[in-house]
Amino acid sequence: MNSTWLKRRLANGDEVGRSWLLYSSVNEAAYCFCCLLFPTSNSNSQFSFESADGFTNWRYTERLKNHKNSLCHCKSFTIWKEAERRLIYGKGIDSELEAQIESEKQQWGNILKRILSCIKVLASQNVVLRGHGEKLSTAEEGANI
Repeated sequence: MNSTWLKRRLANGDEVGRSWLLYSSVNEAAYCFCCLLFPTSNSNSQFSFESADGFTNWRYTERLKNHKNSLCHCKSFTIWKEAERRLIYGKGIDSELEAQIESEKQQWGNILKRILSCIKVLASQNVVLRGHGEKLSTAEEGANI
C-alpha cells in the first residue's frame, strides 16, 4: 500500500483525500468503507475492496480506479453520504428515539437535583437522613421516601 493511494490529484493540481479508502495494517489490506457498510452488489463482486478480506494485490493499482468508477461503489458512496447528511441534520430513522432519551435524561436530572436540594436542606439543619423505604412509591403502601 502506497500512501499516495489515500489521496487523489485533481486536474488543477489540488489533492483530495479519499475518505472512503481505509487501510488495515493488521491485515495489510485496503478496504472501501462505504461498500463494506452499504453493500449494493451481490456477494461475488469483482472488486476485493468490497470483501471482508480486502484488497492486497498491490501490483494492480488500476483496480483502485476501476473500483472508484464502478456503479456499485457510486451507489454505496451516495447512500453513505446521504446517511451522513441525515445524521448531521438530525433526520435519521432514530431521531424520535433520541428525543425520547433526551427528555428522559432531563427528567432524571431534575429528580436528582430535587433529591440533592433536599439533602442540602436536611444537612444545613443537622437533621438525620433516616428511613428504610427504597422505593419512591408503591400502589399498596403509598409514598415511601
